[in-house]
Amino acid sequence: MTNALIRAATAVDREAITAIHVVSWRDSYRGILSDDQLGPELEIRHRALWERVFAAPVPGRLVLVAVVGRAIAGFIISHPDADDPGHDFIRALHVAPDMRSKGLGALLMREWADRMLGFGRRRVSLIVADENVSARRFYRRLGGVEGPVFEDDLGGHGHAPARRITWQDISLIGVTARADRVRRLAGPAKLRARDVAHWSGAAHPVAAAEAAKQRRKQTLGEPFGLTDFGVNRVEVDPGVKSTVQHFHSHEDEFILVLEGRFTLVLDDDEIALEPGDCAGFPAGEGPAHVLENRSDVRGVYLEIGSRWPDRDVTRYRNQDLLVDRGPDGNPWFLRLDGTPIAPAD
Repeated sequence: MTNALIRAATAVDREAITAIHVVSWRDSYRGILSDDQLGPELEIRHRALWERVFAAPVPGRLVLVAVVGRAIAGFIISHPDADDPGHDFIRALHVAPDMRSKGLGALLMREWADRMLGFGRRRVSLIVADENVSARRFYRRLGGVEGPVFEDDLGGHGHAPARRITWQDISLIGVTARADRVRRLAGPAKLRARDVAHWSGAAHPVAAAEAAKQRRKQTLGEPFGLTDFGVNRVEVDPGVKSTVQHFHSHEDEFILVLEGRFTLVLDDDEIALEPGDCAGFPAGEGPAHVLENRSDVRGVYLEIGSRWPDRDVTRYRNQDLLVDRGPDGNPWFLRLDGTPIAPAD
């Protein structure tokens, strides 16, 4: 399973999306359409399509991209069905050919379905060439129901027998995509926490981060493939802080002290924490929190938090600093006025 970020597409993604659309279409429809139909005109049509998409918003349209590392590896685009605006139509779902069979398509469908459910949408369909057997199998595996064969122009690219695939309840996509993902996982049934690698450091480009650079984290959830929430075991030596005092816009956090003693700084309040004590920090503007080890022994706590990487903004109290996701899908350090800060500043 590839570790990917799914986020809303932006105009800076246009060239990467276009390139994937062209190469994936040629790979998927080779032998279904003629070489002429897959030639230079195909790229011209796809380029024009994405120029239109990013030139003007359309109510109800949703475009998501899958980012692996720093590269766009796939995308999905949908909009209300022209014949039935109460339902939705997936116009395209494509993954770069060299990234297929890694679960990206199911991950895109899952995130798309979760978001559309949040918008109150329920039913969706798409059209796929009848001879595109692998795509049909993929959509059936996610709960799609095939209709009869009919002649379609495949979005203006060439006529071929096709089928409409429909989900009467898109919540089924999320359920089956999650089940598909679990089947793909080759992770362990269990781990000893001590065997998970530690990492340390704090990249925040402010002086207040110096006291957090020696903290050590173990990402306990990732070896099992967990993506909806994170689980970290954090070790904090005497004189070290957990991070820079902050709050999240969209992500909840919870901590449970396992060893040692901490001082929880919550805005201007200070609260003593001992083993067995726990605290939670709901998403929203404050109060800002940080854990400080003011004792003479090592402290350890368990940290659990939700993951909304393409929506969450982290703001740091008394610092001209926030962290957001840039158009490339990677964390960006910004000043409060929105100007970027290089990590070396």
